[in-house]
Amino acid sequence: MAAAASNWKLEIGNWKSIRRLIVNADDFGLSPSVNEAVVRAHREGILTTASLMVNEAGLDEAVKLAKENPRLGVGLHLTLLMGHAALAPEKIPGLVNARGEFSNSPVGVGLDYFFKRSLREQLRAEIHAQFEKFHATGLPLDHVNGHLHLHLHPVIFKILMDDADSLRIRHLRRKSFGGEEDSSCANHLWFVAGFPRR
Repeated sequence: MAAAASNWKLEIGNWKSIRRLIVNADDFGLSPSVNEAVVRAHREGILTTASLMVNEAGLDEAVKLAKENPRLGVGLHLTLLMGHAALAPEKIPGLVNARGEFSNSPVGVGLDYFFKRSLREQLRAEIHAQFEKFHATGLPLDHVNGHLHLHLHPVIFKILMDDADSLRIRHLRRKSFGGEEDSSCANHLWFVAGFPRR
C-alpha cells in the first residue's frame, strides 16, 4: 500500500487521481482571531482548506466567512478533548465536566477512551452530534480530522469507519512524518484518494 500511495498517479476502480498540495488550517471557528487568520491565509496565501470546530465561540462567524470564500474547502475538526461538547453534559457524563468541557489531558483521554468500554456509546453519540452540527451549516463536508489527531485513536477511528456512510465521510486526514508513510492504519489507500463507494 505504501508504495502505491507514493506514486504520483493513483488508479482506484475507474477513478484517476493526481496528487495535489493541500494546505490546511485547524481550529477554524475557535475564535474571531483564528477565523481572521484562516481567511487571510486563504485569500492572500496558499491555504486551501480549514477544519471547523463546531462547538466553539467563533462558529457562526466561521460559517459566514466560509460561505463568502467558496473556494476554501471546509471539513470537520472533530473535538473530543480540549474543547466543548455538542451534547449536554447529562447525555455524556463520562466525557465532559458539568460545563460541557472535555478533559485537557491527551494521555488521560486516550487511556479512558480505550479502556472504558462504557464510554463508547457516549463517544458515538457525541461524534454524531458534531457531524449533525456541521451538516446543519449547509457547508459541503470537505474532510474530517480530529483535534490533536484524536480521530486516529483506535476506538474513535472504528466509530468513524463503521458509520462513514451515515456521517457522509469521504476524506479523512492521516498523519505522515518526515515524508514517510504512516503505517499505523492497516489500509490507508482511501486516505489519499477518498473512500471508494460501495
